[in-house]
Amino acid sequence: MAVPAKSLLAVKDQRRIGFVGLGAGSPIPTIAASAGELRMGEAKKRLIRQRADFLRVLDQWSAEPSAGEMEALAAIQSLPVVRVDRVPADQLAKMRMKERLCHDNCAWYEANDPAGEWKAVTGWIVDVATGNFVLHAVIRSPAGEYACITPVPHVSARSFDFIPDPYIFTTRRADNSFLHVRNGHVFGTGVRPNPAKTIADVKIARAKIEAGHDPVEVLRSLSGT
Repeated sequence: MAVPAKSLLAVKDQRRIGFVGLGAGSPIPTIAASAGELRMGEAKKRLIRQRADFLRVLDQWSAEPSAGEMEALAAIQSLPVVRVDRVPADQLAKMRMKERLCHDNCAWYEANDPAGEWKAVTGWIVDVATGNFVLHAVIRSPAGEYACITPVPHVSARSFDFIPDPYIFTTRRADNSFLHVRNGHVFGTGVRPNPAKTIADVKIARAKIEAGHDPVEVLRSLSGT
């Protein structure tokens, strides 16, 4: 199952206009450095930002366990599971969807769907390797079909199991980040059946990233993907 082509193309065009308009008509500045040097500089900056972002996520997984987390764990395990189809990568590229920003992607799509039919849904994905429940967002059609519009490199599976959670309330903060609250408890990244093991794994992953290892490969090895 895929997002309808008519709706997909309309939303794609709107997002393209938003991005192109940011620099349209602006004069090209004179730059002394060579193109190669600029590319290397930008790549280094991206890597620094990526490492900082991944370390921030690891910090969330290393929090001490709470009563709210254990309560959520028991409730999530009783919720029904649905199957979600991944929208093809080439279509997501045309839509300018961003990796690891599922809540942004789905909120944007819901707000810009010309038909006003597809809705953002927050829930959980089970990480098979760790058993952790990872917070995620997808979109749902009026017919009850689910689609994932967030690019995930290196993942070939065309569909996956997802647990929609009607008890999560997602709102956008003033700084444009998202707040996820379930029964009065705030959740950032996910829920851990075995917090002690996850904290130990995170400690190893953090040490590898800080030592200069590729953060994407470190987290892939941690999740077994």
